[in-house]
Amino acid sequence: MLCVRRMMALSAACVLIAMAGCGGNRIEIMKIEPTSLTLNTKDSVSPFTVTAYNAKNEVVPAPTIAWSTSDSLTLLVDQTGRVTPMKSGMATVTAAAGNAKADVPVTVALFTSLALPDTAMELVVSEGRQLDARILNETGVEIEGPLMWESEDRAIVEVTPEGMVTGMAPGQTTISVRTKGVPAVQLPVTVVAPKPAKGRGGR
Repeated sequence: MLCVRRMMALSAACVLIAMAGCGGNRIEIMKIEPTSLTLNTKDSVSPFTVTAYNAKNEVVPAPTIAWSTSDSLTLLVDQTGRVTPMKSGMATVTAAAGNAKADVPVTVALFTSLALPDTAMELVVSEGRQLDARILNETGVEIEGPLMWESEDRAIVEVTPEGMVTGMAPGQTTISVRTKGVPAVQLPVTVVAPKPAKGRGGR
């Protein structure tokens, strides 16, 4: 009976030691990727990859991680590391386990609308003109982001990835500009033939 009690006590002690990190599996170092993040839509994403190491620099498999955010009004994070942007701003996501933690600065710059300076455009054949579109956040402040330009009919108007349009042939078509998470904005374009050169004496 005494032997059984000793074995039970020994087993309980081993469990407590294991819970305390016995066996070299206590997390001492944590690496997280990416080390910074920018989000432009309100879509929920799981962008983080975490690798945990013990004191011997050995990978700890399937670590239990506690996730938190410095500003829940700007960015939410659940206990799987999935983040949901709420409004434009800055927040820090923290992953913690054992004796280690890792912070990731997150910039939320929500794209809510696009603005073009013109509502229509007229070009002469072979004429080129640069288009500029502004990306606005929910408060109307201009922010930087990628733009994608497209011509509905490239035989009439061509447009480069930078927004440079060139009239190719007389006619009418539409240029579209878009960015992720925002409806496209369209610009009607009319291309006209160049005026014939005047002859001598104005004839």
